Amino acid sequence: MYIGVTFTDGKPIYRQLAETIRGDIESGKMRPGTKLPTVRELSEQLGIARGTIKRAYDELARLGAVEMTQGRGTFVRRSEREEMSRKERAMTAIDSLLETLEELSFSPAEMAIFFDLKLKERTNHDCDVRIAVIENSPEILFAMTDGVYSIEGADVFTYTAESMAHMSQCIGNGIDLIIARSDGCKTLSVDAENKKTVIKAGVDVDRSTVARLARLGKGVSAAVIALSDTCLEDMIRKMREYAPKVHACGKTVAPDAAVGDVLANKNVIVVPDGYMTLFSRKTAEEINAASKRAAIIQFRYAMDSGTLMSVRDAVHEIRKKRRLGIT
Repeated sequence: MYIGVTFTDGKPIYRQLAETIRGDIESGKMRPGTKLPTVRELSEQLGIARGTIKRAYDELARLGAVEMTQGRGTFVRRSEREEMSRKERAMTAIDSLLETLEELSFSPAEMAIFFDLKLKERTNHDCDVRIAVIENSPEILFAMTDGVYSIEGADVFTYTAESMAHMSQCIGNGIDLIIARSDGCKTLSVDAENKKTVIKAGVDVDRSTVARLARLGKGVSAAVIALSDTCLEDMIRKMREYAPKVHACGKTVAPDAAVGDVLANKNVIVVPDGYMTLFSRKTAEEINAASKRAAIIQFRYAMDSGTLMSVRDAVHEIRKKRRLGIT
């Protein structure tokens, strides 16, 4: 399915995408029951980060426009009347199957075993592992999510510290694995009965970013822009560590804020990796316009190799247990 989007206003990209899809649903262009492209497919189609696509889908789910089914995908939600019709058809199909099995002289117990085996085959064999990534800083959350998306078989859900109060509900809705930075894990409480694996993520500035900062010399004036105070403080700290001769001033901005004042008379502009997604189109265009006279350095975070290895191992183990029918 092709989804056409033209990003023209100052709203965050995920919101524009969600509004476009919702408009197609309300206009009838997307019929109830229509399956939306996967996050990976739509990311490749539109050239937008996977985290942004996932955020748009989450927003559509919150608005009740779509429903996400584990192992099957994201679908346009059906009306109650259509849903009842589907249930009636399902019951008729089950009755017909039961009659066939009875004619073959199978007992109810045997039928139950057959149903259970077939359901496990369909829901567990190749089903993605649902991973919750928790981080309060949107810039670092972007990097963590991007890292997890590189792992085959991972279906990623993002949460901020503000949403941790709802984690017990989220875990109950099928989350298999939880990833959070070490400091974030201190406030994460998981019911022992849920037996969820929690991986403490190591996140630091990427080596390529360190190399670019280290090449900046004396006399350079840099503007450092971020969405969160946590990220801004860390970016400034890293600037002082790796580019001590650079004069840097920082500013946190709202997603749709004007940034012309902080960009004026600067040789270098340091922004979070993925700023085209994190900031509004208006803000991103201001930054891009300033690149005609100043160099842009995208400050990239990355999870360490040990964390990614732990996540891959955990995903492999969860999928292995599903194939063996172990819960």
